[in-house]
Amino acid sequence: MRIAIDAAYRLHGGGLTHLKHLLDAWARTGAVRQHPISLFTRPENLAALQDSLGEGIEVHAVARRPMNLVAKVAWEQFVLPRLLVKSKLDVLLCPGNMIPLRSPVPTVVTFRNAGPFCSSVTLRSTGTHDWLWLRLLGIFMRLSARAASRVIFISRYFKDLFVRRFRFPAERGDVIYHGRDGLMMEAPAPAFLPQLGIRPPYLLSVSHLYPYKNTPALIEGYALAHQTLQSRGLQLVLVGQPRSEAYFGQLQDLIQRRGLKDWIVLTGGVPHRAIGPLLTGCEFFVFQSTCENCPTTLIEALATGVPVACSKVGVIPEVAGNAALYFDPFDPDDIARALMHMAEDCSLRAEMRQKALQQAQRFPSWDEVGEMTLTSLQRAVGER
Repeated sequence: MRIAIDAAYRLHGGGLTHLKHLLDAWARTGAVRQHPISLFTRPENLAALQDSLGEGIEVHAVARRPMNLVAKVAWEQFVLPRLLVKSKLDVLLCPGNMIPLRSPVPTVVTFRNAGPFCSSVTLRSTGTHDWLWLRLLGIFMRLSARAASRVIFISRYFKDLFVRRFRFPAERGDVIYHGRDGLMMEAPAPAFLPQLGIRPPYLLSVSHLYPYKNTPALIEGYALAHQTLQSRGLQLVLVGQPRSEAYFGQLQDLIQRRGLKDWIVLTGGVPHRAIGPLLTGCEFFVFQSTCENCPTTLIEALATGVPVACSKVGVIPEVAGNAALYFDPFDPDDIARALMHMAEDCSLRAEMRQKALQQAQRFPSWDEVGEMTLTSLQRAVGER
């Protein structure tokens, strides 16, 4: 079976982590020797994927220059189908939510982005450009669900949403969660935390700084709980690449207005290899997002055995189970309550550490993710 992978989208965050782990898993298990891979991707993605592009993977540059959204969709819908025929490939994996609607080969799509289907993602919260893009993406995802041979959902919640809301045939969908492993679990080097402006002990939040991630509510919750948290020396560390300089500036202004400049640290983006040491060194992990599909960093926190306080919305209870202290992400007072409870109760933190490790075992390893993805591709070929 000759596999094509459509990675013409801009690789970052969870999408990049997923694809790298998938390619690495197939290399470790020998799948790439049995099933050669043709990877279609943008030149600017190659640096991020370099360590995962070993023997058995043939890379095809999609364009010589960075593509905008219109160019990406046009290439995917009209150019890629011809390349699949020319290269005599057997099956196409599209890990970025969309497929060529007239694919000449069986196609498997992975639905990653829940944004088009979350009520918390509004015109006001995202801005006109992102809101319009998400509306368009939602249309393409629904069309892709109809046209694809099989659909991989990365949570049970998201599959049930498509079955219930769009009458998607459940038998054509596979649920494959993100892997629980893949982090370097080690204590942070002595100079690492000061370089980021972090002084232990600290609370940790890791996610891109997008409006739906609900970071301002977390800042407000920390401000309401500041006496309790600061009496224990607990900084709040926010790790993530900002959506824009303007939004990053808004967060900085909010921190300044609340008088928390010395207590809340915005590190910006960090390499994925740094997440393990950051999780290992934190007192507990906070996840305040309001719109997710299968949050990688939440699974990683559980696998690290870190106590977790998180939102009780959408897919998040499916992922965290009974291994988290939940709060209403739209209520800063409730966020403050959870932060104080977790900070004050050492026995609760110890209990949550054990539950986190147990909950993490419900998720597959990345090698198992690779095997299940390969099975989905084989089923698509067989059913065609």
